[in-house]
Amino acid sequence: MAAVALVQGASRGLGLEFCRNILINKTPGAVIATCRNPDTAAELMSLVAQHPGIVTVLKLDVSREDDIQDAAEHVKKAFGKVDLIINSSAMLHPSGKGETSLRDVSAQGIISTLTTNTVGPLVMAKYFAPLLQKGSGAFGQQPPEKAKQHSGIIVNITAKVGSIGDNGLGGWYSYRMSKAALNMATRNLSIELGRSRPRVVCVSMHPGTVNTDLSRPYHKNVPKDKLFSTGHSVHCLMSIIDSLNIDKTGKAYNWDDETLTNTMVFSVFLYDPHKSLGTRLKSVQPICQLLSVASEQFGLPLCGKRIDMKLRNVKKPAFPWFGMDIGGTLVKLVYFEPKDITAEEEQEEVESLKSIRRYLTSNTAYGKTGVRDVHLELKNLTVCGRTGNLHFIRFPTQAMHRFIQMGRDKNFSSLHTTLCATGGGAYKFENDFRTMADLELLKLDELDCLIRGLLYVDSVSFNGHPQCYYLENPSDTQNSVKTPCSLADPFPMLLVNIGSGVSILAVYSKDDYKRVTGTSLGGGTFLGLCCLLTGCETFEEALDMASRGDSSNVDKLVKDIYGGDYERFSLQGSAVASSFGHMMSKEKRDSISKEDLARATLVTITNNIGSIARMCAVNEKIERVVFVGNFLRINTISTKLLAYAMDFWSKGQLKALFLEHEGYFGAVGALLELLTSSEEP
Repeated sequence: MAAVALVQGASRGLGLEFCRNILINKTPGAVIATCRNPDTAAELMSLVAQHPGIVTVLKLDVSREDDIQDAAEHVKKAFGKVDLIINSSAMLHPSGKGETSLRDVSAQGIISTLTTNTVGPLVMAKYFAPLLQKGSGAFGQQPPEKAKQHSGIIVNITAKVGSIGDNGLGGWYSYRMSKAALNMATRNLSIELGRSRPRVVCVSMHPGTVNTDLSRPYHKNVPKDKLFSTGHSVHCLMSIIDSLNIDKTGKAYNWDDETLTNTMVFSVFLYDPHKSLGTRLKSVQPICQLLSVASEQFGLPLCGKRIDMKLRNVKKPAFPWFGMDIGGTLVKLVYFEPKDITAEEEQEEVESLKSIRRYLTSNTAYGKTGVRDVHLELKNLTVCGRTGNLHFIRFPTQAMHRFIQMGRDKNFSSLHTTLCATGGGAYKFENDFRTMADLELLKLDELDCLIRGLLYVDSVSFNGHPQCYYLENPSDTQNSVKTPCSLADPFPMLLVNIGSGVSILAVYSKDDYKRVTGTSLGGGTFLGLCCLLTGCETFEEALDMASRGDSSNVDKLVKDIYGGDYERFSLQGSAVASSFGHMMSKEKRDSISKEDLARATLVTITNNIGSIARMCAVNEKIERVVFVGNFLRINTISTKLLAYAMDFWSKGQLKALFLEHEGYFGAVGALLELLTSSEEP
């Protein structure tokens, strides 16, 4: 039979959301939903109507042992097994509010809370364990070794406030005690049911602070970004359930896949985004060393392999290593793939880290719009003492929410709490990262990142080849030759960054630069006008149309006015006198093609950028002009136009220089900030 899941406490809140999630994302043979009073559970009963023959609702008061026994008998007769049990019901206190002092404590309150929160799940295990041992192991991950396979899973919903080590506020006597006791009960269950055959995995899970009736009286004290919807919380918990195996039994998991013991001991390390990674690591290092000594002295295992790994590499940030540049049109992402992972590190790696690495390096396309530029991959780099490959990935900014969703699905926040990002989008999407993926963005100055990334990428070369090049014989646009050159002594340089808009910088050293000027007419203008004039939808489509067009059908040239060259001012007849000047004529408008319009748009934008760049170089007395930015990606037309313009108008004094990694330097700069910030004192 297909998978059978049972959710105890399913009338509302997390329990109801677990039912919905399983029905939508799995293909269960049955979802058994239990609650105290099905007659008043309207939303739950609507699931029965929506999924006839799949959802079964049983009356079960978890504080009554006879109810639990009857439910187990019913399930045995109807289904013969259970693959997953989620004990979701909980009580803060019979009064609805937790005790704030001893004055509020009552024996009856403690007994009622413990009965619902602790005794109930334990008695559920007593009667349902035989059915779990008949399960087919449909949930979680099954290893190939038959001896390590499991038949079923028990998930007890706990709370972080049940941690003794994390209790710094006091109060809530009944609730804290009940959850601490539940964690111990779960641990005991994991030992007993883990020894038996078939094996049953038993874990506790903390869902975070969730917007439910239980937590509602305390919402005003919870930061907005820490109050989760039931959907978000259950999505995270189901991801953990999907990864469970017998090696993970007995543990208490936070919603972000961290074991609660790690979260408690290292809370300052994990959750203070205002301190650098290096500072946070050093602040907990003495504690970790003490724990390591205690572990060796008394033979006690230390939980938290992730923390152990970070201790051994205290001057290195934890993997994965990312840098992001979130532009107005395009997001650029760089990812460092370590190639020197030891066998010990590989064994200690959490599954989410492996999943991210596999996903990024085994694909060249992500969804409909994400692309890894394989030809730009930098191989065998040594970065921060590690050897690996640097990957370059891009996707449209309008797809950012899908990217954030992917990060949440892959539990990225269990590996990092902060992402290093630059560009305007680091501000625009900051709240989305926080609320959707529980990630903070460390917002970095985009011009600092641009310069730092450019100098770094040029210094490491392009897999043995120069990063920088210019076009030899730029006046012969058909036969100009791409010629490598060195940026070993780059200063001063005029740096022209062409993205959605254009920024022009005078750079005198790696730390001394100024923004000279800029223009709003950049790559975004080109694509926007092409979409408007030709109906194209992508940058690639616009460039393809431009490559087949003739701008002279749209632009009015010098020869159209003078009949040839304007020799007095050395203006060639083929020079543009008026961009789109022919479009005043209806006859001309009727005869042009969309390709002509795309070409004229590209020439207009490029000529304008070249003209401004030349004037800035003259004014700043700088002879080295470097053009970067994703506008130049696969854009040989603009590259040749810029090279020709610099050479012609300066009478050979100015050379336009280009770089192979055009638009990724800001993202590289963000990555470098991640790596160096971990070494701060």
